[in-house]
Amino acid sequence: MVSEFPTLRTRTKIKADDFDLSREIKFDPRRGLTTFRGNRLVIFEADAIGLLRRNLIDDLGWETARGFLLRFGFEHGYSEFCHMDQSHDFETEMDLLASGPVIHTYEGLV
Repeated sequence: MVSEFPTLRTRTKIKADDFDLSREIKFDPRRGLTTFRGNRLVIFEADAIGLLRRNLIDDLGWETARGFLLRFGFEHGYSEFCHMDQSHDFETEMDLLASGPVIHTYEGLV
């Protein structure tokens, strides 16, 4: 029996090094939106994130702030992983995993 549903993954398979975030980000100044494959991005200056970190430590204490930032970082990375898995076909699982550092380099996180 032939399925009536189209295959979700019909794109060309890519390697992590083939991924180019600069081609994937869309800026819409009229609407005030920056998106990556339909997901909204928010851009902050590194100094603002550093101030947030410092205030979390000062107000919550080192251990609580550390736990908060660890959960935040995990959720950020996991969300990007899921998005990359759904929106791109990588040649191997290792290429999918290796796309994380590529994205983080584009984002200025590493």
